Amino acid sequence: MVDEEARAALAAIPGLAGYEGPLERLGGLTNLVFRAGDVCLRIPGKGTEEYINRANEAVAAREAAKAGVSPELLHVNGETGVMVTRFVVGAETMSPEKFKTRPGSPARAGKAFRRLHTSGAVFPFRFELFAMIDDYLKVLSTKDVALPAGYHDVVRGAETVRSALAAHPMPLVACHCDPLCDNFLDAGDRMW
Repeated sequence: MVDEEARAALAAIPGLAGYEGPLERLGGLTNLVFRAGDVCLRIPGKGTEEYINRANEAVAAREAAKAGVSPELLHVNGETGVMVTRFVVGAETMSPEKFKTRPGSPARAGKAFRRLHTSGAVFPFRFELFAMIDDYLKVLSTKDVALPAGYHDVVRGAETVRSALAAHPMPLVACHCDPLCDNFLDAGDRMW
């Protein structure tokens, strides 16, 4: 069933519609991710449209690719969220353990951040961390989910950070809004 969804997504993309080769399911916490030959196909997970603005994400993806911090962007649909990038052969999806054990990986991640921060990319939108936390909590309040123990204590504790940032605003730069370890690809010589 999942492969059928991937094949249907590929069939709707010019240049990939005829792909009949193998599909390899890759990682992905909120999305379905596949290798299809020399490309990587990302299909948004169910329900993600409630908290991810895919049109904004498409702009950010284009800018990240231009800045050289993400693989070549071959296709992105700002309405559906379907995205295709060039597959990075030999790259490994990172994890907390890999960041601890792969020599130089934190420095490579830092270089990728710096490349994006200094790229000059300007987005026509802002991703405000604390506003997004508030918005996510509103979405979650309509769902039957339990937050981790101590979650609200951490959010309350972060109020001092929120206040400090509000009192001392700094110039904005392009940044990665979800730097979860699993969102990094390490090719050994560089981090994506």
